[in-house]
Amino acid sequence: MNVDFSPTEDALMYFSITTGYRAGGFNLGYNAPTPVYDKEDITAFELGCNGQLLDGTLQINSAIYLYKYEGIALQFREDGGFFGPGTSVTNGPDVDTIGFEVDVLWLATDSITVGFNYSYTNSEYQGDSDKEIIDNTNPLAPSNPVAGTGVYSDEELKIDIDGLTVPRIPENKFTLWGEYNWQLGDKGKLVFLSTLAYTDEFLAVGRPRPETRLNVTPDYIRWDARATWTSSDEQWSVAAFVNNITDEIGIRQVDNGDQDANFSYTVEPTNPRWAGIELSWKFGAI
Repeated sequence: MNVDFSPTEDALMYFSITTGYRAGGFNLGYNAPTPVYDKEDITAFELGCNGQLLDGTLQINSAIYLYKYEGIALQFREDGGFFGPGTSVTNGPDVDTIGFEVDVLWLATDSITVGFNYSYTNSEYQGDSDKEIIDNTNPLAPSNPVAGTGVYSDEELKIDIDGLTVPRIPENKFTLWGEYNWQLGDKGKLVFLSTLAYTDEFLAVGRPRPETRLNVTPDYIRWDARATWTSSDEQWSVAAFVNNITDEIGIRQVDNGDQDANFSYTVEPTNPRWAGIELSWKFGAI
């Protein structure tokens, strides 16, 4: 369902409700405690307002949204009973994801364009599913070995995830960029582009643990710049760029540093400072 309304010729307000699902499947991996998982359903609510100001030179798009997942399918470490613990894709509790986003585009002059985007997202497990998972990634709370066996008991590591934060979702993100377009007549054009992007910290695996924060990725900023010359017939272009100018290394993902691996963590970092030159030639009408 979608309802929209235009209070003026330069503004649009809308409200939508959409539904969808992701099919279930099978866990064919070794020692997966749950062999089959069910479909995941979603109901999405969105309220937005788009409009133009300053004689059409300023475009603002904004929206608030609520995504309600039922039986969300994610990877969890579970108790496999006689066969021991293992990781499966299973249906977890319901998840509510609520947030808002604003996108701004400003044509400051005939040559200068500025853009900005900001988003806030909060995502938590909801409901009363009594979904228990095994969290064996906390070095400050290892389980005790079963007497005389050297085997660790996972029973004491079980946690109920209802109300916990969904991993891998930063709360805050923003991007600010500016572009200068320099027309050179029959000599083509030069375009200078610079982008500044911020990604908030986020929970990578397990549950929030303020005492160690080993499973929380730090926030980071990335600053890129590019200059591109394009011929007047737009067939040739040459670009020089520098990505991550400040050489700040962020973390995209953290993999479990579980008890079996002596709590060692593996991270996927962002790329370091990187500069280069690109040469492009357009073939015909392509």
